[in-house]
Formats: sequence, structure tokens, C-alpha cells
Amino acid sequence: MEYAAAAGAHFSNSWAVVLGKQFERIAKREFLTPEAVLEDARKKKSPIHSFFEWDDAVAGEEYRKKQAGHYLRTVVVIQEEDERPVRAFHVITGEDSERSYQPLEVVLNDAEMMRQVIERARRELVSWSQRHRQYEELADAQKGVQLAIEALEPVMA
Repeated sequence: MEYAAAAGAHFSNSWAVVLGKQFERIAKREFLTPEAVLEDARKKKSPIHSFFEWDDAVAGEEYRKKQAGHYLRTVVVIQEEDERPVRAFHVITGEDSERSYQPLEVVLNDAEMMRQVIERARRELVSWSQRHRQYEELADAQKGVQLAIEALEPVMA
């Protein structure tokens, strides 16, 4: 998979490659969470150490966790079939209710993880539809969104 930066990311495609590969390494040894990313990045020899602001006068621990979360959400992979970017790491809730990020290829091969990703997409569609229902200009889009929501219902069953 080829890593890239999502639109609006605060880093370059070359940084996305470094981040994505390091996230893979972390995910192989522990749950991939913003905290785990931050712990890995604390090591001066970590390839992602320089991606974080370590000066406490400029940024504190919570800010660094937010940075880690931003990186996890905005590293994408380019699908060879259509060259569209897709999130490389997805939030999954485990049996113990602990949330972590999982690599796309892991999610694609696990029915429960796929169900969670699809359910999150359905909730986002419902939310978008509710937020924009008053705009007549979006009536056609609303119909399409409603069809998409209905199409996802059997998948959730």
C-alpha cells in the first residue's frame, strides 16, 4: 500500500509514508492508540520523533495526543484500482470497550471490524442528512444519502 496525506492534513505525502510505516510497526506490538504513538515518538531515535512538538512551553501532553490522533486520522492509502485515497487506519472498539486504530488491511479481513466501520459510516450519513435537511438546494443529495443509509441497513443486520 502506498501511504499519502489526506486532503487538509498538516504534513506532506513523504511524512505520511514515514508515519504509516511506523504506525504499522506499533500496531504489530500493541494497540495502536494516540497514546501508543506518542510513547513511540518520545524515543529520540523513533522515525516520528520530529513530528511532535516537545517543548512544553509551546505544547503540553494533551496537545501532543491531539497531534498523534490527527496523524492517525489523516494518513491515507491510495487504492490502485481507482487511485482514490482511503483512510489507512480505522478506529475499532474491542471486546473490552477499548478503542484503538487498526490498519485497513486488518479491518478488511475481519467481519466485526468491517461492521463497525460501516456502522460509523451510516451514522455519519444520518448526521449529515439531519444537519442539512432544511436546505432545498440539497434535496437531490438528501435523496441519495437516504438511499445510501437504506442500503447499509442490511449490512448492519
